[in-house]
Amino acid sequence: MEQRSLLYVPGHGEEAVIPTSLLAKSGWKVCTAYDAEETIALLRSEPLDVGLAELPPSSREFGRFWGQVHQARPHMKWIALVPICSLRDPHLREVISTFFYDYHTIPIDLDRLFGTLGHAYGMVAIGEAASRRDGADSSSHRLVGTSAAMRGVQRAIHKFASVEAPVLITGESGTGKELLALEIHQRSRRAKGPFVPINCGALPATLIQSELFGYEKGAFTVPPPADGAASSRPQEEAYSWMKSGIYPMIYKVICCASSRRAI
Repeated sequence: MEQRSLLYVPGHGEEAVIPTSLLAKSGWKVCTAYDAEETIALLRSEPLDVGLAELPPSSREFGRFWGQVHQARPHMKWIALVPICSLRDPHLREVISTFFYDYHTIPIDLDRLFGTLGHAYGMVAIGEAASRRDGADSSSHRLVGTSAAMRGVQRAIHKFASVEAPVLITGESGTGKELLALEIHQRSRRAKGPFVPINCGALPATLIQSELFGYEKGAFTVPPPADGAASSRPQEEAYSWMKSGIYPMIYKVICCASSRRAI
């Protein structure tokens, strides 16, 4: 049987809910961490695939800890073990929804848990294979942060990356709108295609249609530069329209409606 690696974080000061011997018999190589420092150290030193954690009553420090865990191994899948009464805690629910692949309530249904662990391992393997195939490391573009606002941004990225619809990102200059658009692109099914940022402020308002979506031969007395318009590029790419200044509303509508995915 294939040896799969798992990090188990039992509850503090309590007997482990799942005996590690049962996990070992199911083909898992188990590492155990009893505190935050040991957990982070193992994540950085061991080739771990899946995590299993007993969650105590939450606190704000608890949420920050799981943010650090996610940063140390962002592609690792975690399964939470929680008493059903603890799910009433809104902070705990937020931590589970943000950082965990799945959760099980105590007492544990072992057959169901082992099935979840196996599926989580399979998802990690599929993700790693896709990363190797693409040969692109997007870690330099990854957003970091564990505040409530940043966790909300991360959830929104996951949500919008899975839909086939234009996405409008607004904000002041310098707040990272293009970086956010790039994150959505890299997590979408169009990630293999190019990401094309377009600064609309550099295009004359009277020529924006022809520059972005092409023109008929002879439409201009003096032919414009030979650069292809956005509409002549492959359909599977993502466009990031960066507006600077004020254009007539008709141009804004054309930009958003004419591309298959505008970010």
